[in-house]
Amino acid sequence: MLGRFELLIGFFGDWAVSIIILVINKWKRGNRLPEGSILSENNNIKDLKAPGSRWSKWGVTIGLGTNSFTIISVLILCIFDFWDAFSPFITFPLPIWLNWSGLIAMWIINGLGTSVFIYNVNYTAAYKPIKDKYVLATGGLYKWVRHPMYIIKVVQTILLFLTTGIWLTIFGLIAWFALPTQAKAEEELMEERFGEIYSNYVKKTGRFLPKIKLFQKKSKENNFLNSRSLKIKLKRRK
Repeated sequence: MLGRFELLIGFFGDWAVSIIILVINKWKRGNRLPEGSILSENNNIKDLKAPGSRWSKWGVTIGLGTNSFTIISVLILCIFDFWDAFSPFITFPLPIWLNWSGLIAMWIINGLGTSVFIYNVNYTAAYKPIKDKYVLATGGLYKWVRHPMYIIKVVQTILLFLTTGIWLTIFGLIAWFALPTQAKAEEELMEERFGEIYSNYVKKTGRFLPKIKLFQKKSKENNFLNSRSLKIKLKRRK
């Protein structure tokens, strides 16, 4: 199990690097929008309530909020030197190499999360209503996935467990059950706001994972071969 100093350096270092990157990016970009940003053409939508059902919004908020609660709790225990006293009651013993692997992987996944904030200038939490003037993000990770932050947070839940061994983090996986419903509601609102632009964007991207072009290419080849074999059969009958 990682000690209090390793956890403090790991978590605080991760936050510090993310904040520095965001500040530098904001300074360099100025008032310009990130690459792939699309301004909303329909700002006359009256219903600005947060998209999704009550259970999907609460499910995502509570599920993914478990990550923040876990990290803050660990930091408090480590700062006040209570980690060694409390960890035997709230953690599951894991090999030290697995703890280090989880921490390193969490730095990587949180780096991807930082890039989401760089390309999505109006990132909105699930429980908040969409802003009147909205900018659609299609750059960075959004080139391949429509909801990168959701999948990042779910992976972060698993990595938090591997890093700390805290079994309470598993409750964060409740978000898995609410994510599809919440994501679909958000996409419906985006399609209402951006119209055909968003419809075309949906065709090119995956909801949580990138679309596999190899599979798409094979399916097109199969359709081509099937059409050719059908033509050959028809010629033979004639």
